Amino acid sequence: MASGERSGLFEVGTDDWDRLMGVNLKSAWLMTRHAEPMTGEGSAIVNIPSVGARRPGPGMVYSVAKAGLDHLTKGAASTLGPRGIRVNCLQIGAIWPSTAARNIPAEAREARRRAIVLGTEGTLCCVRGPAPGQ
Repeated sequence: MASGERSGLFEVGTDDWDRLMGVNLKSAWLMTRHAEPMTGEGSAIVNIPSVGARRPGPGMVYSVAKAGLDHLTKGAASTLGPRGIRVNCLQIGAIWPSTAARNIPAEAREARRRAIVLGTEGTLCCVRGPAPGQ
C-alpha cells in the first residue's frame, strides 16, 4: 500500500489517503523530530523520496506524499543547516524490479526507460553502490 497504490487523486478513500501520507510523509517528519535532539554538528539526515515527487504517475497520492517529503527535507535543511546538520534527499530513479514496477504495463515501462538519461533502469545493486574495485 505504501508505494503500490494506483488509485487516482479522487478515487482514493480517506483511510487510504491517511495511510499513504502516514507511511510516506508523516513517518519521516516524526523520525526527523525524534532524531533532532540527538544530532550535532556534522550529523546528517537522509530522506528517500521518489521520482514520483517530480513526475506524478498513476499512484497520485503516493506522488503527493513524496513531493511533501521533498519539501519536508528542504525545510528541515534550512532549519538544521545553521547548526551544521545536513538534511538531504537521495533521489533514486527507476529501479527494477520493484514492487510498484512489477505492475507497470510493458509500454509504460518502456516509456519510463526512455525518459532515463542513461537509457536503462537501475537495479538494487545500483542503490547499494558500485561493485568493489570500480
